[in-house]
Amino acid sequence: MKNCELFNVGDQVKIVRTHSNDLDQVGTITLVRPSYCKIQLPSGEIKNHTYGQFVKI
Repeated sequence: MKNCELFNVGDQVKIVRTHSNDLDQVGTITLVRPSYCKIQLPSGEIKNHTYGQFVKI
């Protein structure tokens, strides 16, 4: 099963690995792509993250 099939728009996720300053933040998936997802953070900022960088909560 591909990673993109495990996540849906609206899922709540926690960032566990990042190259930015959003580590351990909880966000909402706004777009699911085959190699990455767009995640909206509580601040309203939308960031791209690959599937190994977040987990579903």
